[in-house]
Amino acid sequence: MEEDVYLVRTLNSIYRLVRGDEKVIIIKIGDVVREKRSPITPGEKFVGDSAVLEISPSWKSGRLILFQGDKVILNTSQVISIEKIN
Repeated sequence: MEEDVYLVRTLNSIYRLVRGDEKVIIIKIGDVVREKRSPITPGEKFVGDSAVLEISPSWKSGRLILFQGDKVILNTSQVISIEKIN
């Protein structure tokens, strides 16, 4: 199974997204130091069967959404950057 791994930064958090043939895994790596804290703890892992990464045409905003079937497992806002790390 070949996997693609991405580092996704949002306004409040940093995530590792692993996209395999059959599932998508999102792991929170840490928080961005800000006054407002994210309710998700570093190291928390989310597994689903598909993910959507929406980026605005201006690349100034976006969302990361993880699904298991029709159920939303994780919905982040304000994606700042995406970097493929393998």
